[in-house]
Amino acid sequence: MQEEEEGALAPRKGLRRRAALPLAVAALAFAPGSAAAATVFGADLNHDPTNTTGNLSLTNVIHQGGAPESGTPMSGVLTSVRLRATGAAGGSGLIRVLGLVAHPNPTSYSFNNSGPEIQVSVTPDTTPAGHITEVLTRRPIAAGQRLGWLSKTNVFGLAVAYNDSSAECAYAASSHPVGSDLAYTTNVCNQNVLLAAGTVEADADGDGFGDDTQDACPTNAATQGPCPVKRKCKKRHKKHKKRSAESAKKKKCKKHKRH
Repeated sequence: MQEEEEGALAPRKGLRRRAALPLAVAALAFAPGSAAAATVFGADLNHDPTNTTGNLSLTNVIHQGGAPESGTPMSGVLTSVRLRATGAAGGSGLIRVLGLVAHPNPTSYSFNNSGPEIQVSVTPDTTPAGHITEVLTRRPIAAGQRLGWLSKTNVFGLAVAYNDSSAECAYAASSHPVGSDLAYTTNVCNQNVLLAAGTVEADADGDGFGDDTQDACPTNAATQGPCPVKRKCKKRHKKHKKRSAESAKKKKCKKHKRH
């Protein structure tokens, strides 16, 4: 059936997975805890993107290894998103921030698309490994929220997922408007993993800028540049007292000379 072909994410067999050494090093650089206030969450991007996602709203619900996908472990500012993809014609799509609303049974989920969505444009690539496209952003994100995806152009030619028997995805066969809740299902999602990840930074002063890369003064919400330097008032007071004493002494001497 045509509807089933567009709704299902069929795994492509026979394509080998490759985790190149430079990518492994990059993964370590972005590992959770590598920065004091930054956390990386989402999929392990050290896999070849072998599967297209069609015109489906997609997200991961079971993490690689079998653990439930729990999204970002911290609230803060989403400062960047990354998508591994390949496709001879390239393509574009939307990365979304989704919050779990309900999980009534093993195959059914409901997510809220919090918005704003993040536009991602992928340049053409014919290699099996594809490449990682990173988009810098600045938007709030709450603990537990995860990334979702919708291909906008070249929907059946842009591979952004791979098959993993220990994981699972959920999809909706329609777009997901910003601010709305939408039902997703794991039926015929075929254990595909969306190759998307993000970085969250703390926001100690609540100014909406990530403390690691976007805010040079995380203790002052009034500025994102260098923190203002406080003037040392005590020394000035001492100098002022000294000058006052000297001035009084001079006046006394002048008075004495007149007499």
